[in-house]
Amino acid sequence: MTNIITYNKNILIWDIEKIPPRTESTTILWSKNSEEKNFISIVKYVEDNSNELRSIYLEWIYDLGEYILDGKKVIEHLKIRNNLSYWWMSSIPQKVNIDKSQNINESIKLLGLEKFINLNQPKKIEIHSQNRNLIRIVENLCLNKGISFSKAGKKSGISINGISPSIIAIIYLFWYFVISIPVIIVKNRKYEKNDNNIILIDIFTHIYGSSYKDYHFKSYYWEDLVSKLKEWNIKTNWLHIYYKNLKNKSFMRVRNLCDFFSLNSSGTQNHNLLESYLSLKIFYCVCKDYLKIRFKINLISKLKEVKPKGSCLDLWIIHSSALNESLSGKSLIKNCLYINLFEKYFANVPRQKIGIYISENQPWELALIYAWKLAKHGVLIATPHNTLRYWDLRHHFYIETYNDENSAYYPMPNLVAVNSATAMKNLLESGYPRNMLAQVEALRYLYLSQVEPLIREINNLTVLICADYQKNNTIQILEWLLEINKYLPENTKIIFRHHPIYKCNISKYKQLNLCISSNQLIDDFAIADVVITGLISSVAADAYTFGLSVIQILDGSVLNMSPLRSADEVTFVRSKTEMLMILNKIKQREMKPKKFFNLNKNLLLWKRLIVNSSEN
Repeated sequence: MTNIITYNKNILIWDIEKIPPRTESTTILWSKNSEEKNFISIVKYVEDNSNELRSIYLEWIYDLGEYILDGKKVIEHLKIRNNLSYWWMSSIPQKVNIDKSQNINESIKLLGLEKFINLNQPKKIEIHSQNRNLIRIVENLCLNKGISFSKAGKKSGISINGISPSIIAIIYLFWYFVISIPVIIVKNRKYEKNDNNIILIDIFTHIYGSSYKDYHFKSYYWEDLVSKLKEWNIKTNWLHIYYKNLKNKSFMRVRNLCDFFSLNSSGTQNHNLLESYLSLKIFYCVCKDYLKIRFKINLISKLKEVKPKGSCLDLWIIHSSALNESLSGKSLIKNCLYINLFEKYFANVPRQKIGIYISENQPWELALIYAWKLAKHGVLIATPHNTLRYWDLRHHFYIETYNDENSAYYPMPNLVAVNSATAMKNLLESGYPRNMLAQVEALRYLYLSQVEPLIREINNLTVLICADYQKNNTIQILEWLLEINKYLPENTKIIFRHHPIYKCNISKYKQLNLCISSNQLIDDFAIADVVITGLISSVAADAYTFGLSVIQILDGSVLNMSPLRSADEVTFVRSKTEMLMILNKIKQREMKPKKFFNLNKNLLLWKRLIVNSSEN
């Protein structure tokens, strides 16, 4: 949707905490919301033009890979194997925009700013910011378009020459080698010669208990599918990728746990840890691969010449640092390890008819896809275990990406198993081939399948706050509630759930009389009347499916990353005033469970997918 309102010919870009002044200029708020005339939230403007701006950004990523340097495309320069270009494992094509450090959302906001400038043709732009890169990009844009430019505000992010990514990579490789010694010096891992021809691959986390007291393998990723596979008399192999946490501090501990799970599965499961196959040869190959890509970094720096189509923006300014790290730093070492480990594993195991892996479109998945196809295994199925968000760009690509079949192009699984009609719709609208999509049950959300409808009058309002893993989102909710607390319905009860990993300091919010919950999530849902959470939190989808009223805050600094962005009956608020108005309107709890995920405890869709895939 294009904004057709005519604005003043001068623009003030406001990117500091202070309240912006009232001027005759059109004020663009870079990190805030406002309902005042002549004040425009750049995030809201991006949302109003979301399809166009997302498409421009995704096409730019594609164009970078297609750009010809010294007679070859970038994707060909970075071929680390005959059928794998390292380009796709580097930071820019990965598009991890949940992490603010990647500056992807800033890039899209800048594309929105440029669109606004092109439509309104301002004579002068003034910017108040402490972000030196933002100032520099806007200044270059104004210079290119012949617009008068001025700036104010102390610059942050002064360049400091720290340890180079290459030195960090060497330190990381040495450290990784040291912690690998126990699995290298023990007897070499044998490749199991069993009859199991279905393998499931995941990160060794979200495991129930992870101790020898838990005799059987149980996972939050796979939930009921583990027991159903046994019920269907399907024997399985399992390959886990190490993830360090308090329970699992070493490769050997997880390797031993894998052996323990295999031993207690009555012959139905064979569990292995990918890192069990580390060897001196693998470290030698990793060093070779590292140098092969590292020596391309100066050539790839010429990509700064590539602009988004129809744009004058120099987005390279905010992307070059992350790209350099992924082409020379710790990330490159990690990815080379994955490539060599998966190559070794899949070249030696018996042919697998079906492979199913937990998918978030991370670099290790591309290494997996490459090694799987190289070894000529069967059908490979990616399964996103969570929600697929509109703005989570990891899952979206420029449409031509799906059409290219050159050996250097993006590695894709045979199928993507999605857990909801919403996820299917999102992928289809972004151009994903329909014949490569299949619907399955949402394993992590099956606990919501038995919820019963409920209608009751609300005497005392119960608000459930579910903390986001980005602490600033949670702080924003608490700050707003603190300011409107005295205007809330009498005897309002506020329950607070900490994020399971990222604890938030709530000591300054004693006036809210927060009840800190240690209950199961579904038990809190049962007593809550409304759930408030940040945009990133997937708990919003749980609450929505349960049938609760859901409020999510749009704080003006980030894009709408909510899994419920296009869902009906979800309230997005841009101010504490809007939040208060919504909370005061809730007089009745009418809980109608919503069909957001595919939920069937019998897992008939999963069974059909596995049976059909095994016949191919």
